[in-house]
Amino acid sequence: MDNYTRANSRRRGRMSKGQKLAFGAVVVLYTVILSVVSFVFLGRPSAGMRETYTATDENGNTITQTVTPEDGEYNILVLGMDKEAMLTDVMMLVHISDNAHKINVIQIPRDTYISGAPGITSRTHKINELYADYYNSHGYDSKAAIEFVKETLRKSLCVTIHEAALMDLSGFVNIVDIIGGVPIDVPAAMNYTDGAQNLYINIPAGRQVLDGKNAEGFVRYRDGYAQGDMGRVNAQKLFLTAFFERLKSTVSVSNVTDIAGEILKNLETDMSVGDMVLYARMLLNCDLSGIKLRTMPGFTEAGMNHYVLNRAEALRAVNEDLNTNKDGDISGAVFDSAQLFNNSGDPSISGIYYGSDIYDEKIYGGDTVGGEINIPRKKGK
Repeated sequence: MDNYTRANSRRRGRMSKGQKLAFGAVVVLYTVILSVVSFVFLGRPSAGMRETYTATDENGNTITQTVTPEDGEYNILVLGMDKEAMLTDVMMLVHISDNAHKINVIQIPRDTYISGAPGITSRTHKINELYADYYNSHGYDSKAAIEFVKETLRKSLCVTIHEAALMDLSGFVNIVDIIGGVPIDVPAAMNYTDGAQNLYINIPAGRQVLDGKNAEGFVRYRDGYAQGDMGRVNAQKLFLTAFFERLKSTVSVSNVTDIAGEILKNLETDMSVGDMVLYARMLLNCDLSGIKLRTMPGFTEAGMNHYVLNRAEALRAVNEDLNTNKDGDISGAVFDSAQLFNNSGDPSISGIYYGSDIYDEKIYGGDTVGGEINIPRKKGK
């Protein structure tokens, strides 16, 4: 064999650097596909541990209730944060029923009053600062701060919260762009500038496809709403259903890797990759008609800086849409037993918290929210 033949034989027997990378990518993809298939067909996430909640009545007696989570029913805490301000302006509890193929979403307004949670000192008593207060006072540990928010809500609302996820808004922008934007009917023009937050919103009214940057502007806009943050919460309901519909129709082999990569790059979560796959499968198995959206019941009065939960109505909403206890409803005796959402020394807050006729709650279906929701505007806006 001459030298030319030997050299070519050696080259044919080895892979180039590009070929090795391509081969490695195929192996990884094959492994991921096998993992996904095994998770989808062989299991569900854990139903969660039994939890016992306690309270003390007016006579000093201890009241307890044990909650046993039902298999196939899951709650996920979803937080959306602007990294510059460190505020979780998006906070929602998402209930996924793999048994009924339904999704319930309860949004918690960013200005919700919270008296203070053990281990932190609240500056404004607004729930959107709970994460930042813990993060800044406990070693800048993001996962610990997420767990703190999760545990605070779990103990107060007396519901199992299986997972928690914090999404940076920049990741949200990129995901919207990857799926080709979100078609939505913008109810009225949105115009707002805040150089300090690098926030520039200029969205005309009417049917259009929002790219990532405009989608961020849509979900963050509040300036022109007569009800301020409550208007923004309702606008987010419109976006959530439009985004879900778009995601279902566009997720494919060609973009699922990009979407997953963007999510993982901008997500802090206690979920395993396997559970993420399972939850994604459950979500995509639902239709818009199986989605229910509501705001955690409460009220805010003119001049107030806070949105205050109404105890009785919040308990009802939790039992209807988040309760995974297979033994029945959460008892009012243990619900928010530490009164985290109340301030007994402030009549304007306690009056709403214990009020009986102050809240006219609206519940929306995923397939009808666009025609049902009304977001009042300020005059001239």
